[in-house]
Amino acid sequence: MLMDPYENAAFLHHRVSFRVSADIDNETDTTIRVQESEDGSSWADVYRHAGTLVPGGEVDFVVNHNQRWVRVLIYSEGGGIVEAVKITPEAQTLPAFVYPPPVPQAPFPPQYPPRAPYPMPESLPGCPIAYTFEAWLFWVPYLWWMADLDLYTSDASAGEVVWRNNTAGTSLSLNHNACPGCNAIPAPPEIISGAFTEENSFHSWFNQLGKCAPEWPWWNVVLVQRRLTVTNVGLNTIVVNGTPVLPTDAWVEFDTIAYAGYDNGDQDGYTEGTLVAVTSGCEEDVLT
Repeated sequence: MLMDPYENAAFLHHRVSFRVSADIDNETDTTIRVQESEDGSSWADVYRHAGTLVPGGEVDFVVNHNQRWVRVLIYSEGGGIVEAVKITPEAQTLPAFVYPPPVPQAPFPPQYPPRAPYPMPESLPGCPIAYTFEAWLFWVPYLWWMADLDLYTSDASAGEVVWRNNTAGTSLSLNHNACPGCNAIPAPPEIISGAFTEENSFHSWFNQLGKCAPEWPWWNVVLVQRRLTVTNVGLNTIVVNGTPVLPTDAWVEFDTIAYAGYDNGDQDGYTEGTLVAVTSGCEEDVLT
């Protein structure tokens, strides 16, 4: 025989979550139904829990409803009022009962003082920096020839040069050796790149390894294109060759990578490459 249901307070939400638990001393199983109503007098089921909740059992469920009110009905199947069954309010994902009415919340005050556009040095101990470096060399056929150009970059912090005979350094790497022996494959560009979190300096240069093609007009920016790029991927300002670079910005310089000569073999010991020096720029960060 079904007894009168135990009914909880109604909710004013369209999505509510309940946890129903039965005391271990309860000798009867229980069934659970959730109903909704627009006027508080006529109710329709929106959820029926499959099976029964055994003594000591627990169940969580989420209910979506379209009407104004929602209630939970808990029945004893064995007779008698099931006083040991209860709804735990802390299990609700969308709390705020209709009774008592919720206390109106004051609007959030405006943020003061205004937030700095980027974290200040004192909020980031040691003022960490993060950036990427890239040297890029591209060339196209000259008359009916394709030249064997080689790109080099020295990494001061690692004390090494990355080039065709050392394609993977400590932090820098070369994508591939383009046009070896004046062959068209692999094709240009040659790119040396890497990511860094400390101040560092780099020197970049290129040469024409042998004479399988006439000396390239390296000064012709249509035939030989060069680019150096430093991108700030950190939260603090960096300085590249004296120029502040804000977070997410990049420093770019075209057609300045030094030329180290023609038909002179490997030039990994060249000392007059184009300099790119990267330092911390935390003193450049100011409140606006």
